[in-house]
Order: sequence, then structure tokens, then C-alpha cells
Amino acid sequence: MLLTHIINNQSISKEVSHDATLLATNNLGGYLWLGNNNSSRYQGWHVRLKGKVYKILDEIKINPKKEIHELKNIWLKNTHYLQRQRGALIETYYTLKGQNTLIYELSQIKNIKLILDIRKSYSLPQQERYYNIYKKGDFLIIKYRDKELNQPLFLAIFTPSLKRWKKTEKWIKKERIFDKKRHSPPYFLYVYHALNFKTDRLIISVGLSEKEAIFSLRHPEHFRFAKDLFPLILPSRFLSKAKGSSNPLLLLWTMQDLNLRPLRCEQSALPLS
Repeated sequence: MLLTHIINNQSISKEVSHDATLLATNNLGGYLWLGNNNSSRYQGWHVRLKGKVYKILDEIKINPKKEIHELKNIWLKNTHYLQRQRGALIETYYTLKGQNTLIYELSQIKNIKLILDIRKSYSLPQQERYYNIYKKGDFLIIKYRDKELNQPLFLAIFTPSLKRWKKTEKWIKKERIFDKKRHSPPYFLYVYHALNFKTDRLIISVGLSEKEAIFSLRHPEHFRFAKDLFPLILPSRFLSKAKGSSNPLLLLWTMQDLNLRPLRCEQSALPLS
């Protein structure tokens, strides 16, 4: 596998035989630890809320699976993101500074599986873990709770292909090979295959309430990465007010505007084609 680091107009690459990994942070204590194979219980996407770190995402799987031949760590114009290349297919992960939001992009529309492992980072609950998946306007909401959390966690998810999603709600037993190599049990843990999508992009935000998660999803910082999605994310009345502005989100975004009402959207989940 080729490992590449890019900083502005400079790059360096090296062929590596081991399972290389990369780390991206959000300056809040959250991080994304990404590699070729997700083989540790500490890999995946984590966020920090009110002084506590929670694991959220175990991995996003692409179907059909293709081998990763290049892993990239990229800094361009004060933006840090990670990429994995599988043949002609490129995956991009953005962890935004100061935001508990993950933006996931694909260079092509594909069937993907969202695998969650929500819990306190150093906690390993194996029973009484509850995921509730439902739709709110143009967003998918996932409410999670277990016996070790003082309050539930909420995920707000947006994709431009919101008609092409399907609940799976399956528990999967997963071996943690890297943890086994470093003699750090347990070596088998369960993760949650929550949803399938047919899409080229996901935006996922986390909060301690449904309102907080949706509010975070609509933050204007995301405008730089998903400009074409914002007419779908923001309330239509807000967009009509902002019409003609060169950067309407940064000029007009307020808490009041972003909590006007949910967007109009079909409510049914359709099977993947």
C-alpha cells in the first residue's frame, strides 16, 4: 500500500507493507483514526462532549469491497482531510475544526454500510445498548442509550440521496486483530450495522439532543465542503432571505433562522436498487 502525505504543494510517498493508519482531529478532543483495516476498538470516529469522549462510528463499508492501494494525509489551505483510494474510487473524510461533524465523500455513487459503535471511549457495554432510528424532516436521526450513559446521544445524518436508504439494524461480532497483537482484550466485540445507503456523500453530526445534532449539521463551516448540499439542508425561507449574497451562510446564519421548521421531504424509506 502507498502512504502519501501532502502539505499544500509538497508531497512525499512511500510503499509500506504494514497496516498504516492516520489520525485527524477536530481541536475539541475528538478524532478520526483511519487505516486500511479497522482492527482496533479505538479506531473510527470519536467526539468529545462536555468533557467526555465517545466513540461514534466504527467504519463505513463499501459494497462491493475493493482493496485500498493508497492512504493519503492531506493539508491544503488550512484544511486537513484523509483519503483512501480503491482503484478509481476515492473516499474522503473531513473532520471539521471546532465541530463534532464528519463529512464523508465518494468519487462515485456506491452502496455503503454505516457501522456504528456508540459508547464512552473506554467503556465496553455488551448488553442493554439501544439504537432508535427515525426520520425528522430531511434528516435521519439516531438516538442511542446504554446503562452507562447519563443521557442519550443523538446523530443527525444528511445525504443528497435520502430516498435511497434502508434500515438494517443488525449486530455484528467483530474481531479486533490489532488489539489482539498488543495483548489488549477483549478481542471480539459487537458493532451495530445501522443503515445502508446508495450515495456519494454523508454528513453526520453528534449532539446531546436531537436539536443540538441538527443545529450542528447546519453549521456554516460545512458550506466550504458541501456547497451544493446547503440548498437541501437549510429551511427554504432562510434561503430566500439569503438570495443574492456571495456567502449567505456566513452572513445570515443564526440560531433562530436555523430552527424555523423541518424541510419538506418524502417520508418513506426505499430499498436500494
